[in-house]
Amino acid sequence: MLKVAYTESGLHIERLNQSVEEWISLRVVLALRTNRRLMVEHGRASILLPMSLPSLPSLETYLKPEEVETIAISICDDEFVEISLQGIWISSCMSEAEGMFVVALSPRTELVLLQLWQASQTCTFPIWR
Repeated sequence: MLKVAYTESGLHIERLNQSVEEWISLRVVLALRTNRRLMVEHGRASILLPMSLPSLPSLETYLKPEEVETIAISICDDEFVEISLQGIWISSCMSEAEGMFVVALSPRTELVLLQLWQASQTCTFPIWR
């Protein structure tokens, strides 16, 4: 499963060896024991990646037929592509932009997405042209 953490300073992606159900169950128990509010709902999350990543075209080759409903790839402009994922959004408030998003994909697709995101973190982007 992939976990995407959306924070004030950006996003962070990690790959976990738990099922989505197990992970959510643990979060619910933690919220109950700490008397915290927890909102869990189906939703979509997006990851913006630079088109200049050499391994970006390999993502489509690793998608399995059953993942076509879960992941969408859209070209944003000349420089970026948006990866849109369908999964579970978890936050302390429905209107909050910070929270976590989890999605289960095939192990290979998860690994490729994680590697693409990690590679994008080392890219430099021109501010002015």
